[in-house]
Amino acid sequence: LPISSRTIRSWKDGIFHVGGVKVGLEICLDHAKGELCKALGEKGTVDLQLVVSAGMNIASGPVCTVPNGPVLLADGFARTELSLNRFGHGRESAPLPGNHGRRYNVGIVYGSDAVVALEQWISDAISAVTGTGFGTRFPGQGTLPGGSANSGETGIPFKQVDALGDDWLQQLTGFYNTASYESAQRAYKVLQSALSNFDEQHNVTLSNVIERAKLYPTVDIYGPIALP
Repeated sequence: LPISSRTIRSWKDGIFHVGGVKVGLEICLDHAKGELCKALGEKGTVDLQLVVSAGMNIASGPVCTVPNGPVLLADGFARTELSLNRFGHGRESAPLPGNHGRRYNVGIVYGSDAVVALEQWISDAISAVTGTGFGTRFPGQGTLPGGSANSGETGIPFKQVDALGDDWLQQLTGFYNTASYESAQRAYKVLQSALSNFDEQHNVTLSNVIERAKLYPTVDIYGPIALP
């Protein structure tokens, strides 16, 4: 969607229109409080819902898109998410065990962060080495949004692009806590070394087949996704 001051109209309560598409925007805690759904009314919907946050996830708040209407989240703790609200029941919720809030019926949430990327790499590496894996999880569960070699494809177009280049750590030092990225990379190097040793011992090249985990800041691109 080409977004400019000329195409955005009727901004009110986080609701606006772009090229005929009705968009709803929430900021962090507003999503958990359901501010967008309240503004829309009991049966109101948007075509596209956006959440920007620092410590939030899609399923912790109501989704008020039409059925198959996407909701996208970009979180300051280096995570992005997408849900398609497949059945249109994103306003419905149930309490979590132990009085730990509520979970909304948004369907599968496809998410990307460094931990998921590392988990996917480990799963694919074990499967490549042993020819088997652990359990049978639906693609998108424990994988990046596009799926993986081990779990299969999700049908969600997804791509990660380096956000800051090779010197990302130098750029962020002093401005952003990079400890989680650095710890993940140290663990990843140990695992990569073990897989390289396996390659040498068995005269194979599994290291070149498995998609590398991007354990640094990325721009996550979802789509294109057709609006209903």
